[in-house]
Order: sequence, then structure tokens, then C-alpha cells
Amino acid sequence: MCLLFSFSVGLITQYFAFVALLIWIWALLGSKTSRSAYYISIVSLSAVALSSVHVVALAIIIFIVYVGIEEHIFFIHPITYLQSGKNHKQIFYWYIVPGALAVLLTSFWALPMTSVFSYMPEQSLGLTDG
Repeated sequence: MCLLFSFSVGLITQYFAFVALLIWIWALLGSKTSRSAYYISIVSLSAVALSSVHVVALAIIIFIVYVGIEEHIFFIHPITYLQSGKNHKQIFYWYIVPGALAVLLTSFWALPMTSVFSYMPEQSLGLTDG
């Protein structure tokens, strides 16, 4: 019954965003070992952004915690980390590129939407007389 009400008021995207977030977390954890998980993380992060902007904040928090756990030495001793000889191009490839590509994929929908943003806040959900 709750799912039916979600369809009727247009909140089904919240469920979709949660599923896409779970897929993104799974793909993020496996993106260093699997190329397909790497690409799935890009697509699922784009799906999260397109389905619910509120879940994007949660995804950012999860990403920061994940990077903090994976690269914790950077936050404790940044000089030692930079001198460690770790391949910084791989770190850029693992962490920065997927987010940038997800933003690029999302922008094909988000940028045109913002050009007509004044239309959106003026529309009623049909729950009131106004």
C-alpha cells in the first residue's frame, strides 16, 4: 500500500535513488578490482543524482568516509603519503574520474532543466487548491 501511495504522489524516485545508491556502494567497493564495477559505479552514481538530489548528500558522505578509510595515511601524515611513492595517477583514476564522469552524464539532463527552473517551483502537486 505504501508503494502505491509513492506512485500516486511521485515519490517513487526516492525508492529508485536508494536502490541506485546501494548499487553504487557495491560498485565502489569493487571498482579497484573490476573494470565492470568501475563503470557501474559511474552509471549508478549518475542514477542517484538524477533520481533524488537528497540522496546525493548521503552519497558524498559515504564517499568521503570510504576515501578516508582507504587512504587514511593521507589524512594523518600527508607529507609521508606524498613521499611514499604511491601511484597518484591511479588514485586520481579511482576517486576523481568516476565522480567527474557522473557529473558529466548528469549535466545533459540537469543543465537544460535549470534553464526552465522557474517553471518547476510554480507547479502544484495537486494536493491543495492553489
